[in-house]
Amino acid sequence: MNSQDQGIASAAQAMIAQWLRNYLANLLEYDGVLSDTLSFERMGLDSSAIVGMVGDLGDWLGHAIDPSAAYDNTSIGALSSALAGDPAIRCAFEGRGEDFNDEVRAS
Repeated sequence: MNSQDQGIASAAQAMIAQWLRNYLANLLEYDGVLSDTLSFERMGLDSSAIVGMVGDLGDWLGHAIDPSAAYDNTSIGALSSALAGDPAIRCAFEGRGEDFNDEVRAS
């Protein structure tokens, strides 16, 4: 991965993680800061909530995500890092960086 791709991956990871934090805080009605290392299961998500989260995340990204990604990467940090490493996801960020930032702030 070249330095430009690394920069995009880093930005993508940060924005995906923030989207997940916002989404889960709303879903769980939680006002505190969610840990990036706490598993989705320990947060209280069941399989239908995880599948719904992945579907909504895919809609936001404009790229379908296999729900197994959240079972293989069971925390905010792990899932956002894995997705940011996917070339197709990085491509979604390349031309839409500010759009994604605005959408994360609005959520």
